[in-house]
Amino acid sequence: MTALPPAGPGRMPPPPRPVLPLPPGFVQEGAAGAAGAEGRARPDGGASGAAPGTWLPANDGTGPYAGGPLAALPSWRPEPQDPWAILWTAVASILTTSFVGLGALFAYISPIWCDSCGRAQQHRFTLYFAGYCGALLLPVVLLIVGSSLPSYRRYAFPRIVALTAATVLAVLLPVLYYRLLGTLH
Repeated sequence: MTALPPAGPGRMPPPPRPVLPLPPGFVQEGAAGAAGAEGRARPDGGASGAAPGTWLPANDGTGPYAGGPLAALPSWRPEPQDPWAILWTAVASILTTSFVGLGALFAYISPIWCDSCGRAQQHRFTLYFAGYCGALLLPVVLLIVGSSLPSYRRYAFPRIVALTAATVLAVLLPVLYYRLLGTLH
């Protein structure tokens, strides 16, 4: 059971609510609420523009600011999330890092290929090796870009493209490097 507040001379009444200056076209609910309700009714017969007990207009596209400068602001609703974002990122991260690691191991072992090369072949091998090691950074960069995109649904296509390109490049770069090494002998 709840106790009632004490009544008598020691009890202070609540302070009065401040009166806010209202922009033109807004009517505050209250004493004039019933008298002005029919004047504020929307032309289509819907409810009034303001919720009862508030002075804020409804965000329904009608009212004095319908086509004004605030009409272009984004809605208050959150963006829809992509339910597959975590799965795409996890699978692409595992595959890409695995293939880039194997490609780096292949690059580490590849100088054995050119032990008996002449001067011109060794120069070509150095160019191929430097290009391959630099190209191995591209899947890593694409993986970082695809993983750092927000998990909203509107970023699903760029995420899938970046992560798929990272995985495909991580697989194709060692194959291309192996084919280039085959041209040395």
